[in-house]
Amino acid sequence: MLPVDGIRKPYAYLQTPFNERMSAFSPDGRWLAYASDESGRFEVYVQRLPGPSEKIMVSTGGGSASATTRQYAHVNGLGAF
Repeated sequence: MLPVDGIRKPYAYLQTPFNERMSAFSPDGRWLAYASDESGRFEVYVQRLPGPSEKIMVSTGGGSASATTRQYAHVNGLGAF
């Protein structure tokens, strides 16, 4: 992550013992979606930015960040992904 103000030093936003991949920012920059194998298989999570913040699992049977996140965002009024 690279802050846009203050000290512009890049930092790792997600540092866990799990594998995270397929991250995407919402167009308004307020949410981050990503897939993680934290549950034992890849599921999709969203987190409000700037973080750290509570992660919300938005898939329950595995999923890809793009399709699952768009559906969740639409239903829950988070804006477009």
